[in-house]
Amino acid sequence: MTTPERQVQYTDDEETLWAGLETGDTLIFCTNQALAEKTQNLINRHVAEGGSLLALHPGVWFNWAEWPELHTKILGAGAFSHEALRGFDVRIESARHQTIQGVPLTFEIVDELYRVKAPADADLAIEVLARGLSRHGGDSFPCVWVPDTGAGRVLVVTLGHDGRAHQLAAFQSLMRSGLNWLEGKQ
Repeated sequence: MTTPERQVQYTDDEETLWAGLETGDTLIFCTNQALAEKTQNLINRHVAEGGSLLALHPGVWFNWAEWPELHTKILGAGAFSHEALRGFDVRIESARHQTIQGVPLTFEIVDELYRVKAPADADLAIEVLARGLSRHGGDSFPCVWVPDTGAGRVLVVTLGHDGRAHQLAAFQSLMRSGLNWLEGKQ
């Protein structure tokens, strides 16, 4: 994700995040670990003040009972479970959105199909950009969406379990175009 125009800094140290997250930054939220209340509040404030956030794979889980705002005010939905790691199809639902530029209208991926649902008390509208279609039972679930958070830009992608997904050209296109949209680039 690092390019000459985009610098990516990885950290699993919350204090580094506290010291360095600025409104112009895009936070890539890809964890299912416990987070300090200070970190939760920082992320809430970052999005509320116009910052952008890309929630990837484990960052979509309903893991934080003490942080309901993540799903009710930032992501708009989340996952409690998933199918086994195996192949399924992804179908683009909203090809006009900038995050989908360059992404095939359908593609196959080996990943975990997250069983996504909105919490009962969510007050965000979400635009579903892509759905994962199960080959085992016929269910389909949103796998890429954009919640209407008001000030900040948020992109939610449930895909990305391992290298098979990360190396897939369609996934890479989604990451590039999604980050460009989050950063306000055309």
